[in-house]
Amino acid sequence: MNKILTLLLILLSTQLFPQRNQNSISGGLVTGTVFDFESKHTIEYANIVLLSPMDSSLINGTITDANGIFSLSGIQPGKYIVEVRFIGYKYESFDIVVTAGKKNMDLGEIYIKPNALELKDVVVQGERSPISYQIDKKVIDVDKIQTVMSGNAADVLQNVPSVTVDIEGNVSLRGSVNFTVLIDGRPSIMSSQDALQQIPASSIQNIEIITNPSAKYDPEGTAGIINIILKKNESLGLSGVINANVGLYEKYGGDFLFQYRTSSLIYMLGMDYNKRIFPGNSISENTYISQNSTSYLNSNGESEWGRIGFGIRGGIEFNFTESDFINLAVRYGTREGNQNSILNYDNWSSNSIDTLSYINMTDRIRDGEYAGSNLTYIHKFGGSNHEIKGEFNYRYNDGDESTLTESLDNGFILDGKKTTEFGPSNELEAKIDYTLPFSDVRKFEAGYEAEFENSDENNALYLYDSLAT
Repeated sequence: MNKILTLLLILLSTQLFPQRNQNSISGGLVTGTVFDFESKHTIEYANIVLLSPMDSSLINGTITDANGIFSLSGIQPGKYIVEVRFIGYKYESFDIVVTAGKKNMDLGEIYIKPNALELKDVVVQGERSPISYQIDKKVIDVDKIQTVMSGNAADVLQNVPSVTVDIEGNVSLRGSVNFTVLIDGRPSIMSSQDALQQIPASSIQNIEIITNPSAKYDPEGTAGIINIILKKNESLGLSGVINANVGLYEKYGGDFLFQYRTSSLIYMLGMDYNKRIFPGNSISENTYISQNSTSYLNSNGESEWGRIGFGIRGGIEFNFTESDFINLAVRYGTREGNQNSILNYDNWSSNSIDTLSYINMTDRIRDGEYAGSNLTYIHKFGGSNHEIKGEFNYRYNDGDESTLTESLDNGFILDGKKTTEFGPSNELEAKIDYTLPFSDVRKFEAGYEAEFENSDENNALYLYDSLAT
């Protein structure tokens, strides 16, 4: 009987001690439920963190379930801080003490408040695209393209649909260089390419691209029309603007425009000067394969091209009634362009061990002057854009161009040629146009135009004669 009693005591002792150790390991328990202070709804995924009061280090943590309930277990006796955190809400914190006699603690219902921040007014600004589309044209607002203000009209057109500009600044409209340039709706005194490369972007208000021009613009089979609208000032009294630009490789220029305006008269004077030099390198490798042999022609060297432009313009406009005004504008300018290169050539073939090496030099010079005047009268009727306009234009252009090409070997000329072109041209134009709009998308136009042109061109070709030396 004593043995049985001793065995029972041993078994009972064995059961009691493990139970005591388990309670010691599990520690205290903190529970609670998190609510939104305003809506009174429970909050899921709120963060519950247990921190040390000494250094705020993280000891334990959990999140609330779908019913907003949380449970932190395994807390050893001691002092702690319990924080309730959720994005967009203010923190709530509690100081708790876990002892051997008080291990379990229910924080009950915890209401957290939204963390509202008072912000200053938010202003949302939007800008229209620099390109807008009208009934018969695309319009480019140059002031919205700040990156080209130090360039010219050709630089403005680089990112315009249907227009391409090559590395030398030559413009193509719908894949063709055969287009017309107008300045303030009037034919340019200069050639199309010269006008686009010489007019500073800072003096341009808008550029209109007309790819399907009517007979009013006298397109003459061109790919379209580029109309450059120059800046004007609407302020009364004396006003003006001055621009200057500078860049690498001898690129600099500037322009100014002054205007004096009264209620019925406008006087305007402007001037521009631009110099643009573009150095570069050229590398070319050509292979020609025939039935019996293969030949090679490689070249490398340096090139430079540039242009210098100067222009002065003036005008006077008189509004003698609210519906009638007359305008007289004059312009004079000079231009100078050059393009030269020095290239080293190597020519050989698979059938020969000899290599022909020589130097090719090209020097192209193009300069001249131009002048023009325009007299315009406009009468406006009652409706919007309902008007009749008469114009008288005179244009003078005189240019010289020469190109010299030489092939040299050890300083001796192997081959060469020179071409020249010079001579003035005069053009006189008179036209009258009538416009009657029916709606925003329909209008009636009629007009008459007479044009007289006199051109004196002299072209010459000179070939190098090795026997004459």
